[in-house]
Parts: sequence; C-alpha cells; structure tokens
Amino acid sequence: MQLLNLENKLRHAKEELNKIINTKVFSRGNNLIYELDMSTRQLRLMKDNVFGLEKTLKETMRLYFDKDL
Repeated sequence: MQLLNLENKLRHAKEELNKIINTKVFSRGNNLIYELDMSTRQLRLMKDNVFGLEKTLKETMRLYFDKDL
C-alpha cells in the first residue's frame, strides 16, 4: 500500500516537474521570438535609413556635379 502511495507521489512529482519545464521552455521560446522580431524590425529600419541616406547623397552629389559643369 505504501509502495503504491510512493509511486503515485513520484508520478505526480514527475508530472509537475514536466509542467514546470514545459512552461519555462515555452516562455523562453516566446522571449526569443520577441527578440528576433525586434531585431528584424530594427534591421529593416536601418536598411530603410541607409537607402534614404544613399538616395539623398546621390542627389546631392548629382547637384554638385551639375553645378560644376
């Protein structure tokens, strides 16, 4: 009888431990997805800014070149 009780307690402890581990893994996965999304957004913003800077620089250089001619 005590052996069955001990087995049930161990089984319950194992199930609770699995729930805790799954929760932590799920939470960490969500955090990683969030960080990746933020990094992707920042990269996109930087690329847009570089493209805008390049366009402005080309226009400015073209104006100076036209003035020199």
